[in-house]
Amino acid sequence: MQFMYPSFLWALLLMTIPVIIHLFNFRKPKLVIFSNVRFLKSVQKKNASNQRLKHLLIMAARMLFIAFAVLTFAQPFIPSNEEGISGTHVDIYLDNSPSMSNKVGDKTGITQSVLLVSQLLELYPDAAKFRLITNEFAPKSNHYRSKEQITELMYDLSETNQDRSFEQIMKKIKDSEIDQKDVFIVSDYQLSTKRNLEITDSLSKYYLLPVRFDQYNNVSVDSVYLRSPFVIPGQRNQVIASLTNHGSNSIIDLHIKLFINQNISSGASIDIDAGETVTIEFELDKKLEPTNVCQLSIEDYPITFDNQYHFIINTLNGINISEVKDGSESSRFEKVFSSNELFNYSGFSSNKVNYESIKNSDLVILNELQNIDKGLSGVVASMYAEGKTIVFIPNEKSTSLEYLVPLGIGYDQLDEPQEGTVKTPDIDHPFFVNIFEKVDKRNKMPSCKILLSYFNSTDVILSSQLGTPFLSLFENKGSLYAFSAPISNSHSTLTENALFVPLMHRIAERSSLVNQSLAYSTDQDIISMTLDSINKKELYKLVNHNAQLVPSQRTASNRLILEVPTDLIKTGIYELKNQQKSVSKLAFNHPKVESDLIPYTEDQLKALAGSQNNIELFEFSDESEFGRDLKEKYLHQDLWKYALILCLVFLTVETLLIRFL
Repeated sequence: MQFMYPSFLWALLLMTIPVIIHLFNFRKPKLVIFSNVRFLKSVQKKNASNQRLKHLLIMAARMLFIAFAVLTFAQPFIPSNEEGISGTHVDIYLDNSPSMSNKVGDKTGITQSVLLVSQLLELYPDAAKFRLITNEFAPKSNHYRSKEQITELMYDLSETNQDRSFEQIMKKIKDSEIDQKDVFIVSDYQLSTKRNLEITDSLSKYYLLPVRFDQYNNVSVDSVYLRSPFVIPGQRNQVIASLTNHGSNSIIDLHIKLFINQNISSGASIDIDAGETVTIEFELDKKLEPTNVCQLSIEDYPITFDNQYHFIINTLNGINISEVKDGSESSRFEKVFSSNELFNYSGFSSNKVNYESIKNSDLVILNELQNIDKGLSGVVASMYAEGKTIVFIPNEKSTSLEYLVPLGIGYDQLDEPQEGTVKTPDIDHPFFVNIFEKVDKRNKMPSCKILLSYFNSTDVILSSQLGTPFLSLFENKGSLYAFSAPISNSHSTLTENALFVPLMHRIAERSSLVNQSLAYSTDQDIISMTLDSINKKELYKLVNHNAQLVPSQRTASNRLILEVPTDLIKTGIYELKNQQKSVSKLAFNHPKVESDLIPYTEDQLKALAGSQNNIELFEFSDESEFGRDLKEKYLHQDLWKYALILCLVFLTVETLLIRFL
C-alpha cells in the first residue's frame, strides 16, 4: 500500500490527544462522611469498573476516528502491477458514424462514447495533451489540446455521414509529430467497415474500447434502379429496390412506401428472412416531371438512419439527332425520327454539313458515306471523346474507314461478302429491355451481306445466324454503334423490317442518357456528369435547405467533375446551381456497408490484442464504472473511500458510547 499524500501521516500524532484526555482528565475525589458506608462501597466498586471500560472504549473510538480521518486525507492506494495509461500525449479516435446511433440502453452509441472518454480524461494529469479524432478528419483533429479543450470538442460532437476504414484510422493516428503515445479507439467495430484490423505501430500503446449495443437487427435499402435505364414520358417503367435484412430475426410485414415529388406513388408490405436480400418492384407513374425527387421509405426501428433512400429520376426530352448522308434525298432515318416528338431530327448532305448543329447533337448517324473529310472526322472524334453517341454505317465502296482507328476501333474488310440472316435478338440483353415482351422466332428477320469484321468491341447487339456480328457496340467515354454491312436494300432488308424502328429508337434513347446516377453515396468523393452546356466563368454550387457547398471542380468538354466534401455532405437532395440557376439535382444516401451492424466478436478482438504486447482490449458492461475499472487495472486501487467510511463508523461508535453506555 502506498499514499498519494504521505505528508498527512504526520497528523497521526493527533492520536495521542484521546490518550492524554483519558489519563489526565480525572476529577479530584471529595471526602463525604456517612454514618454507614457498607452499601456505598459495593456501589462505588461497580460504577468505577463500568466507567473505566467506557473511557477505554471511547478513547479507542476517538483514536481510530483520528487515524482513519488522517488516512482519508493521505489517500492510500494499492498500485497496479500492469503498465498502462502513462503517456503524456494521448490520441482518442471516437467513431461518430451513422451506425453509432444504435442504442445502448436509453443512450446512443455516440453518447455513451462521449461519457467513456470523459472518464478517460480524468485518469490523466492536467499537463497531458490530447488529440480527438472523429470520422470527419477535420483540421482540428491535427493538434494536441488540453483536457478542457477536448471536453468542449466532445460535447459539440454529432453524427456524421462519413465512415472510415481501419486503415484510414491508423494512417490518421500515425500522422502526428509524436511517435510514442497512448491511443484509444472507441468504436462499434463493424465487420463491414472495419475490415483488416491490423496495427503495425509498435511504439505506441493501443487500447481497443468496443461499444456493445443491445441488438443488431436492421433492414436497409441497398440500391434502387430502373427496369429500363431511361424514362420516356408516356411509356411504362418500373422502380426496383433491393432490401437486405442484416439481423438474425425474420421481419414480418415490413411497410415500404415510394414517394415521388413528395406524394405517395405506391406502397407495399413484404416479409424478409434473417440475412436475406429481396427485391421489390413499383410501377412508375407515366405522368412525370422532367426532374423528379423520389424517396423510398421503410419502417424499421430502432435503427432509423437508413430508413430513407433518396434518388432522382430524370425523364428524356428532346433528343437531338443529326444524320450525315451522301445526297439530299429523304432517308429512312428521317421517316423514323421525324414522326416522334421526342426526337429533333436534322439531316445534312456530306458536302453541306452544319458543324455547330452536329456538335449539339446527342446522336450522329454517318449513313453510308463514301468519303469522310478531316473536318467531319475531327468533330466526330471529339464528340465520341465527350460522351456522345455515333452510329456508323459503312458504304459499299467506302474509303473512309481509316478514321475509325483513332477511336480505338479495329476492323478487317472481308474478301467476300458474307450473306446471311440476322439472328433473332435476345430479349434478356440489357439493350433490348422493355422493347419486346416476347419474340416469336417464326417472325422473318432481315437479311444482310456483311462486309466488315470488327474486333475489340464492347458488346454485340445483333449478329447473323452464322455468329458474325452485324451490329457492334464500342464504348469509351462515348458510344459507337458500328454496322458490319450497309443497310440499304441492296445489302440488307433491315430498314424494311419491323426490327428497324425499335432498334433505332433504342439507340437514340440511350444516346440521351444523362450521365448521372439515380443516387450517390455520401462517401463518394468524385462525381462526374454530362451537361448540355457548361459555364466555366462561374462556380457550381451544391445547395439544400440547410447548407450551400462549393466543391472543388473542373471541366472536360461538356463534363463537370465535382470533388465532393465528404465530411460536409449530408443525406438528402441537393440542387446543383450556377449563378442561382438550377442545373440539376443530386441525391445522397448513407454508404450501404454502414447498415450492416454486426461487429467483431470479443474473441476476434482478443485475437488481435493477444498478437502484440502493445495492444489491450477493454470490454466493459457498465459505462458508469468504466473509469474506475480502468484506473484500478492500469494505475492503482484507491482506498481512501474505505478509510472515510471507517472514519464515520468510529465517530458514530463514539457518539453511541457517550450516549448509551
